Amino acid sequence: MEKELMGREKINLFKEKTESKSIVAKNDNFMSVFLNLKAGEGVPNHSHEKMAQLVVLEGKVRIHFEDGQEFELSKVELLSFNSKVTHNVVALEESKALVTVGL
Repeated sequence: MEKELMGREKINLFKEKTESKSIVAKNDNFMSVFLNLKAGEGVPNHSHEKMAQLVVLEGKVRIHFEDGQEFELSKVELLSFNSKVTHNVVALEESKALVTVGL
């Protein structure tokens, strides 16, 4: 991974990321989390204070909100949402995704 230069950092998400969930970038404004999930794995119910985006890089995931709304996202699909609403994410097949949350 190249080191931070002038507030910029280049990250290869697919290189040496074996954990199911890892923070890949964080600053005063946002946090980006890389998800590397096997089918059936996911992130349990949670919420944040600001908006978020989830983009699927590989595979297929389902995001379910406590208000009953649910979305299935496949490769290269993106969902922007108010992350104050409690939600969870489950991989429907082996998946890689990037979640960015406002702080």
